[in-house]
Amino acid sequence: SITNFDVFSRLFMAQFTANKKKPPITSDLFDLKQQREESLKDFLQRFNEVALRIASLDEKMAIIAFQKGLKLGDFDMALERANC
Repeated sequence: SITNFDVFSRLFMAQFTANKKKPPITSDLFDLKQQREESLKDFLQRFNEVALRIASLDEKMAIIAFQKGLKLGDFDMALERANC
């Protein structure tokens, strides 16, 4: 039971800080995958929305994560040929 404001404020903070989302990190980009019917433009936008929230983005890792997240297709194959 809540007996005073100090107890109330600690309980309140504990409840809402536990629900706070943690900022993404570079490795989270590897969880993003282009969906079957998703356009390249839409996937790039979704990918960038996450990437822009990463404090110390490793650019090389972001590029690799983007390539790994692409569905198989002409663009994906062109990127692989360019990296050979």
